[in-house]
Amino acid sequence: MKHKEVIANNGGIETSLHYEEEGDKLIVQNSADIGGLLDKNTEFRNGNLGKGKDMRKVASIPLHVLHELQTMWESMGIDPTEGMKKFLNDPDMKAFRTSNDRI
Repeated sequence: MKHKEVIANNGGIETSLHYEEEGDKLIVQNSADIGGLLDKNTEFRNGNLGKGKDMRKVASIPLHVLHELQTMWESMGIDPTEGMKKFLNDPDMKAFRTSNDRI
């Protein structure tokens, strides 16, 4: 049986606690509606927007997600720059990219 309790809602980021009796697990989950961000990324990708001669926008990721990814990679001994490249080039993570180019 699962129990869920929302313990905080800060700036659209909802923090919940889940307790699973099977396995005695306490899970802390952060969630946010990022539909608008993903729609904007699709608009950039489809319209070839954000491309410049010297610089270009390659992705848009919520800051709390970026922080969690960097913390995870560092704890695993993975260079955050390399981790981010792998993450953004993963076809399942295409929604975060603002172009169809490889990173």
